[in-house]
Amino acid sequence: MPRRGGHLSEEAKKKISEARKGKKLSEEHRAKFVEGTRRYVEGFIKIHGHHPNSNIWLGRHHTESTKEKLSKAFRGKPTKPHTAETRKKMSDSHLGMAPWNKGLTKYTSTSVALIGQKKKAWWTPERKRQFAKWSHEFLIEWWQGHPEAKEKLMRVARPTRIELLARASLDRRGIPFQTCKRIEGICFPDLVLHAQRIGVFCNGCFWHACPEHFPIVPGWLRKKIKDRQIFEELRRRGWRVLVAWEHEFDENNDIVGLKLDELLAQGRGAQ
Repeated sequence: MPRRGGHLSEEAKKKISEARKGKKLSEEHRAKFVEGTRRYVEGFIKIHGHHPNSNIWLGRHHTESTKEKLSKAFRGKPTKPHTAETRKKMSDSHLGMAPWNKGLTKYTSTSVALIGQKKKAWWTPERKRQFAKWSHEFLIEWWQGHPEAKEKLMRVARPTRIELLARASLDRRGIPFQTCKRIEGICFPDLVLHAQRIGVFCNGCFWHACPEHFPIVPGWLRKKIKDRQIFEELRRRGWRVLVAWEHEFDENNDIVGLKLDELLAQGRGAQ
């Protein structure tokens, strides 16, 4: 092993890697490693007053000379994204691991209390006023005048499980649809059937206050839910609304297709 402060050569690193390849830690060795990490963290908190991974640098800044050194050190070095295999390995290695601050509060942990104090100190009255000004300029002056930006943002967002099930249900029936398309300038249904003038909404039970499972939700969430007003306005403009709840997908993955068949049959009967 190198002396303290030294570095292994690339050849030595490769030899060590080859020697360890395929080997797994025994349960006894793993238990010793976990115990040693626990003792190290407890000792670190006792000495420094915070967890080694906590963000104690919140609100602090590098000096100009340090910024210049960092810039020169990384200049010309291309950054390579992790491969899909590496990302999967990293994800698998974190499965089942609890975050260091789980169960801790500012009353029981010095490190958590310190993080909260740093954040609170950072939000000065001047910063709050500036943030409010930027938010107003973005949401009122720019965002409202650029609906295509919101449409693009929602289109590239990762669909939820129930949205994927709804898409598969319509694909099996060969019914063309669009995803997250703005209609009538008022909303973005999860699926839009322009030919039939139908908007499909796949609602999560909690986030949309399902009357069966979540009749009571926090006040801040209740203020954000505008489903009733949106549906009434769409029906007033000649659109039909199809709503499928999360618990209905758990009972039948093809619930959107079944509800759509029923809705189309009603439309044909009315004609």
